Amino acid sequence: MEKRKFTAIHVSQLPLVLIHSLIKSSTDLALPLKSQLSPIVVAALDKTIDINTKFGVQSNINQKSLLTTPINVLETEIKDLFAEIKRAVSYNLKESDAVKKAAAVILEHYMATSWELLNLPQDTRTDAINLMLQEDLMNREAKTVIATLGLEQKFATLGTKNTDFDTLYKNRLKEHSGHESSGSTLKPEVIGSYQDLCTSVEQVVNLTPDENTVTLFNQMDELRKTYHALIPGDKNNGKTDPPADK
Repeated sequence: MEKRKFTAIHVSQLPLVLIHSLIKSSTDLALPLKSQLSPIVVAALDKTIDINTKFGVQSNINQKSLLTTPINVLETEIKDLFAEIKRAVSYNLKESDAVKKAAAVILEHYMATSWELLNLPQDTRTDAINLMLQEDLMNREAKTVIATLGLEQKFATLGTKNTDFDTLYKNRLKEHSGHESSGSTLKPEVIGSYQDLCTSVEQVVNLTPDENTVTLFNQMDELRKTYHALIPGDKNNGKTDPPADK
């Protein structure tokens, strides 16, 4: 069986705010699975969370931004819209109107994997919602059932709110990058701890794989691909880069 390896990424070349964000997003993915993970992964996870929290404080990453409040408001509104759409589908599944009931069944099928998008880290969720709106729900059948259930405005508003959220979130990242310290003394330690976490996950999926760790591996690898593209000056997608950090 081919050995699983994480996508290569130069973590040290990311701005401090993105190093913190990559690691926090990775540990946030692992936390819900913690009770099912192997002891070696849990030990690496706990250490990484502790050091990354201190790293964020030292790098002033968690300082209050004027954008934080509107970002939080938009996040609540997006969650509310998802809940309203889900309630509408559930309600129409019980409808006596055969047309609406059939439409609800079809929309529920299209949305089957989308209800969990809100559980994704903020930095990857907006792209996932855009993909849902611009690809998954763009065919004629999906548009027809959405119209039948009177949900066109809900989905349109969701798209607008998601775009606004994405813009503000990225602006806050730029804001943090602009005033972050030139270097944090914890940077090597937090990167090393993240490398240990990745190594422990790799070891388990290759030596004693289980469903939870394989899921975590795949999700963490998608994050690495996303952040690799954010490395300043990376125009070759890593093809001519020197050996990457773990």
